[in-house]
Amino acid sequence: MDTSETMNGMQSALRHLADNWWLLLVQGVVSIIFGILALIWPGETLAVLVVLFGWFVLFNGAIAIVSAIAAATNHQQWGWRFAVGILGVLAGLIILRWPGITAVTLLLFVGFWAIVVGLTQIIGAIAHHDEVPSPWLLALEGAVAILFGIAMIVWPAAGLLTLALLIGIFAIIYGIIACVIAFRVRSLGQHLPTQGGQQAGPTPAY
Repeated sequence: MDTSETMNGMQSALRHLADNWWLLLVQGVVSIIFGILALIWPGETLAVLVVLFGWFVLFNGAIAIVSAIAAATNHQQWGWRFAVGILGVLAGLIILRWPGITAVTLLLFVGFWAIVVGLTQIIGAIAHHDEVPSPWLLALEGAVAILFGIAMIVWPAAGLLTLALLIGIFAIIYGIIACVIAFRVRSLGQHLPTQGGQQAGPTPAY
């Protein structure tokens, strides 16, 4: 594959991401809203927190699967997105279908889920750095997830208030990074060459 074909492939991948930037934005906004709810309702019962987090994980997984399917239809890399999505959907369903879960069990389960998702995101950022705008942001998102997961696992005796605080802070930081990635992807898409080969504007350096 020569240089021109490689560049065309990269531009096609970036254009696909730019066309679906709103998926990342929705994911980020929902994460921030969930994080705020977890922080302003710290005294709610464990059952409420479990349901909220279960839906949060399930929704993020569904968004990742939709993004993976869109990437696959455009012949782009989709494996790591699909893996994150499947993990999210399965984790969300397990949490929602496990009404008797204890705070310690929830901490450990969520911790392992966050670490696996974070590792998958970092691997995706490294393996597909030429197709992902600002891959360091995706890697940062993965690192935040891993740190959150480790904190949940090494702090198994945390009470409900601490659990809500950890989950709320993680969700807000995770959501902010997702929103930043979404707007950077959208901005980059506006500066990509058109289908006719004309440059829409100077490409921003990220």
